[in-house]
Amino acid sequence: MDLKRTAIVVHRWLGVALCLLFLLWFMSGIGMMYWDFPSVTAADRLERSPRLRASAIAIDPAPAFAALGTSKPPSAIRLNTFDGRPVYRFRIGRDDALVYADTGEPQRMVSREMVDRIASAWTGRPIAEARVDAMLDADQWTVQGPLRTLRPLWKFSWPNGEQAYVAQTSGDVVQYTTSGSRLGAYLGPIPHWLYFTPLRVASAGVEPRRDLDLRPRDDARRCSAWSSASGCTRPRNAIAWPARRRSSPIAATSGGTRSSG
Repeated sequence: MDLKRTAIVVHRWLGVALCLLFLLWFMSGIGMMYWDFPSVTAADRLERSPRLRASAIAIDPAPAFAALGTSKPPSAIRLNTFDGRPVYRFRIGRDDALVYADTGEPQRMVSREMVDRIASAWTGRPIAEARVDAMLDADQWTVQGPLRTLRPLWKFSWPNGEQAYVAQTSGDVVQYTTSGSRLGAYLGPIPHWLYFTPLRVASAGVEPRRDLDLRPRDDARRCSAWSSASGCTRPRNAIAWPARRRSSPIAATSGGTRSSG
């Protein structure tokens, strides 16, 4: 088989493979109009937080911040709840420091019992029904860059399909999925972004961004770039080969024979 025929065969079957990939991107793009990758938003936290009782707040923000023993001023202060109690959240640098607004005591350690209560309160399901797994490595739903810095995580799975991921260090619910949200992710964001666990875990050694960046990077980005580059070569070849055929003496001779006949 000569070089020209080999190039034509490669061109043809590469086109078939890439057409399937582009069809996947097109269909998954439609899916992303209706489903997003599961995540915990500020609206989710507000919706699932217990009602904040003003009568339970006994400490002002100034003495609560003084209890932390730091001279660096906070960039933001929020008043909400943690484990059913009112807390001040002082934003210092990139981290939050919690002080209970009812006693003025800083929140230092997160016990396993506290993690169980937080997960149960988030879903409204009994903790006894949940399967609990310690997550030291990423799975399909914790491959986002920010979640890499929060491990170890506790994963709580209920029979109805709800899954809650709680960070051991902070006690916050950092990921929440349902059967429906996971199915929607498989129909939309996961194939569209090549957001498969093996591709993402391979880049776990790269320092992640702190914001919720779901865009492809590292191995997934290279895979996307090479497949896109391969697709770009096909139109160039499709344009170049007919032009070479017309300029070929053999093609001109055969063309003249057909015209005279």
